[in-house]
Amino acid sequence: MLPFLITSFLPLAVFSHAVLKAWRSQGVGKQMMEEAIAYLQQLGTYKAIKIHAQAQLKKFYTNLGFQTQGESFIEAGIEHLLMLKQVILRQV
Repeated sequence: MLPFLITSFLPLAVFSHAVLKAWRSQGVGKQMMEEAIAYLQQLGTYKAIKIHAQAQLKKFYTNLGFQTQGESFIEAGIEHLLMLKQVILRQV
């Protein structure tokens, strides 16, 4: 990890979270995101996680605590939403 990228309390973006079709609806994506969130909480550096969620997955990310920010937009030909989740920092 590069120290100059770790600045105090900036939002961190999570990109390209995907699950193969054969593994969908089995909790794999949820587990992946929960692990990522837990890891970021342990780092204690970031106060929020930012994602560009496909609009069709809004409920999935809302259930993980993400909140929609602003209007939808098109990315790679697909409707997306900017979503943020506040991270509760854990004391190490």
